[in-house]
Amino acid sequence: MRLLVPDFERALRAANKSPKTTGIYGDAARRIIDFFVSSGMPTEATKVTREHVETFIADQVERWKPATANQRYRPLAQLGST
Repeated sequence: MRLLVPDFERALRAANKSPKTTGIYGDAARRIIDFFVSSGMPTEATKVTREHVETFIADQVERWKPATANQRYRPLAQLGST
């Protein structure tokens, strides 16, 4: 998955997203990958399930304000569609 982040960021730039948006979205992608690694979850994109993503979001909601957790979720929806 980590190798997909530069491609994701390039796709965002190609879609004319602002540098700030590209940075936030890239950061969110790196955060979920780091979470998967530290939690012993799969990092191969084809093996990541909804439950893995939900576990990440639940972790973010427990540790951060809901708005922050939401800001980290929204990019993941874009990542899944690229």
